[in-house]
Amino acid sequence: MDEYLPHIPTIDVLNPPQTIFDVPVAEIPYLDPSLFPSLEQIDSALEEESSSSSEEETSSSKEGVSQLKQETIPTDQLIPKDLLPSDNETVATFTIPLIGEFPIPAPEVIASSVIASGVSATAAVTGSIVLQSVINQLKKIMTKIFKKVLKKEIANQKKDQDSGAPNS
Repeated sequence: MDEYLPHIPTIDVLNPPQTIFDVPVAEIPYLDPSLFPSLEQIDSALEEESSSSSEEETSSSKEGVSQLKQETIPTDQLIPKDLLPSDNETVATFTIPLIGEFPIPAPEVIASSVIASGVSATAAVTGSIVLQSVINQLKKIMTKIFKKVLKKEIANQKKDQDSGAPNS
């Protein structure tokens, strides 16, 4: 290590200041007892509630019995038994060595996934072909426009150079 290294001054901006965090201080909650109702007030309120609620219950129970009917469950919306999986059906499986058995999906699931993947692949390819032709058309149009603009710029620069140069 005989290399000469220049002296690099220390920069105080990179050193963050020392931050002191104070211990949080909390006050013990205090509830003024004068805010609580007295026992007499509580008892009188409970008596009023019980008397009014018992009157309401007797009147509503009489009305409620006549209004309430037995709820009927529609049986036509239940799942047919032929759609429910039964214990007699066996699920086809295949075995992967060292891992175990895996179930093979039902043919309906396989068919729907094949159709969905086919539709998405077709849409992606069609979209890319259409966009490619649109971009090629835009290239043709834009190159013509850029060529015209550049030719005008070059012509304007030549005019400026010719007018600025002395005639000899």
